[in-house]
Amino acid sequence: KANRSLQERVRKSASYKPKPPVRALMEPLSVEFTIRNPLGIPIDLVDLQVVARMSRTTSNGTSLCTNEDAIQITPLANRNDQRQWTFHSSKLEFSVPHFCRVEDGESSSRSKWKSAMEVDPYFVVTKTSMTLPPGSSKT
Repeated sequence: KANRSLQERVRKSASYKPKPPVRALMEPLSVEFTIRNPLGIPIDLVDLQVVARMSRTTSNGTSLCTNEDAIQITPLANRNDQRQWTFHSSKLEFSVPHFCRVEDGESSSRSKWKSAMEVDPYFVVTKTSMTLPPGSSKT
């Protein structure tokens, strides 16, 4: 109880600065949703993946990694390999999302985008394929 009141007094003082939120690197983030097929025919879903936008602030400015808007940037170097990532808390294999690109963090009037195949992306995904029977739903 004494420790709690000390923390409250420190928090009220003028020199108190809140600590930034704790974030972990290289830890998987799980997203779950339900998909429903209201049609009377089966639907084949191929390479289903999350669409995301993540930013990072550095001394050079803010850079961005996104796979929004289906814009494909061809890598400068011809890379035939598909990089894969695994994490200690999961048995799944993760890869670079389709249409993923990274904006450089340089503060200039024009953004320079690179393919995520050339640089390390800020996020990776698992890609799922399935057939959804008529009138069914899956989570």
